[in-house]
Amino acid sequence: MKMVEAYLSADGEIHTTEEAARARDNDLIGEELDGLLRHILALDVTHIQIYRGVVRALQNPQRKALREAAAKIVQVLDHGEDE
Repeated sequence: MKMVEAYLSADGEIHTTEEAARARDNDLIGEELDGLLRHILALDVTHIQIYRGVVRALQNPQRKALREAAAKIVQVLDHGEDE
């Protein structure tokens, strides 16, 4: 039996390289941000504007700021869930 090294993306997909797993995670974030901007917030933005914003958001230190903002939003939304 041979041991193999694999990387797991956030959606449970298995990848042979860390880069591929990170790329998949970035795609997942991009899809969610796209849905947030277009459908939930009903903003009229182009695909290229969303793409540029997502690329910027996934770079350090913006990635940390994105995580912190998302966590705060979830915390506030969860606080009102019992209503």
